[in-house]
Amino acid sequence: MIKFENDDEGYKDWLRRNPNGYVINCFRSPSPNYLFLHKATCFTISGSPARGDTWTCGQYFKICSNEKTELERWAREEIGGSVHYCGHCKP
Repeated sequence: MIKFENDDEGYKDWLRRNPNGYVINCFRSPSPNYLFLHKATCFTISGSPARGDTWTCGQYFKICSNEKTELERWAREEIGGSVHYCGHCKP
């Protein structure tokens, strides 16, 4: 599991190298109510950012892993919430 904060290039490289991986998108100060899980290939967390110019330098950061269960456990144990599954990529 790896956290990308203020590192768009590292994040985009991770996506390229881990197409079967998973990503949690969350606020810079994580909220149990906003923990969205995506497949690494999901258009909503890759390509060009829909809001702003960055993926990890604004109000959001990304937690990435090749194991979905590891990210679900992080959300539960570290943030006290559960992930919401992206409606587009359906991880």
